[in-house]
Amino acid sequence: MKKIILFCFLITFSCSPEEPNLYLASFNANNGGAVSSTGGEYTIGKTLSLSAIPDPQYEFVNWSNGSTDNPISIKVSGDVLLTANFQKIKYGLNIYKQGQGTVTEQLMSSGKQTDYNSGSVVKLTAIPS
Repeated sequence: MKKIILFCFLITFSCSPEEPNLYLASFNANNGGAVSSTGGEYTIGKTLSLSAIPDPQYEFVNWSNGSTDNPISIKVSGDVLLTANFQKIKYGLNIYKQGQGTVTEQLMSSGKQTDYNSGSVVKLTAIPS
């Protein structure tokens, strides 16, 4: 009888339930913004919702997986690393003149291009004829 009780005791305490597999999810942002979560460990099948949050003068472009959804839902199926990409907001600059003469433009703070990054300083000079 003691052997049966001991046997039942050993079976009860040696058969613990299986622990669920946990997967690592890491979320980060490049320059110009942040992500609503840095991640953690999650079980398979867990659905996560993430938001990309741009800094002032920046806009969200896409996630490193190519998605442009914001917020985005991710279903955990293994380890995941996801990065939010941002860029400076660009503004066009149209220059109109009346009468004779020309107007030159000179970008004072970064490389010249058709559209200017938010925060750029442009010097305009009116040159009469």
